[in-house]
Amino acid sequence: MPDTPEYIGKAHEKLTRDILNGVDPQPDTVEQLDHLPSGQQDRVQLGSEKTAEFIRDDLSFPIESATEVGNELRGVSGDDTDLVVVGAAEEKRYSLKMVGSGKVNVRNPTLNTICENLLDQSREDLLEELDRDDYHEIAERYAEDEIESKELAAVVLPVLAETLRGARDQDEVVFRERLADELQLDSNTIACKVTDAGYYHGIVSTTQGTLSKVNDPNTTLEIYTTDNSSTSVFFDIDGDRAFQISVYGQNSGGQARAALRAAYWVPV
Repeated sequence: MPDTPEYIGKAHEKLTRDILNGVDPQPDTVEQLDHLPSGQQDRVQLGSEKTAEFIRDDLSFPIESATEVGNELRGVSGDDTDLVVVGAAEEKRYSLKMVGSGKVNVRNPTLNTICENLLDQSREDLLEELDRDDYHEIAERYAEDEIESKELAAVVLPVLAETLRGARDQDEVVFRERLADELQLDSNTIACKVTDAGYYHGIVSTTQGTLSKVNDPNTTLEIYTTDNSSTSVFFDIDGDRAFQISVYGQNSGGQARAALRAAYWVPV
């Protein structure tokens, strides 16, 4: 059975559709909302109104209809579409997210996927830069629940950050294109932030703001780590935070594994 965040997400998608279509909440929207306490329903209402307003401003054509597509397009060339908005002779697809705090998670690849997609190498090639015996010892300690995930991530992070900077410096145009693909900038992701207390804090979109400049060669891309975060590589564009990659130990079926995943976090 879906948990509360999933009901919030589906209600947000469906209610945004209804608002764009200029109709009252439809039965499938009401069904999702009914699973939520009144405070969360108010959050969804506000978030959907703000998301619909953003979409209207983002479009270059009058809206004829909006359709919430559920999971119909998932898995089709990585398509993450939740909402399709149609005009007289064109359409635009959107991926919708709603968050209550800080950052939005736009992607969760394995460390190997990051190495292949951003660095054109394997995870093993990256680990060659480490003391392999030390890494495998620490990985096994994590798998045995002797250390926390962040201790495993901290071993890999400096090498990952340095290798990412090296890929940027070697061919920044290609590296930025790979980043744009990884972040799925062509998916028109919209993340709306409404806190649990019901306060609207804005929208982040892949079509506007700092994140949209990832593929712009006329901007400055900085890649760095900080002393107070042993698990994240930060990416700034022209001095503003675009996103961060946070590395963490992999867990499957409740069991820690001697492997690493990552999360792409975008500030809201």
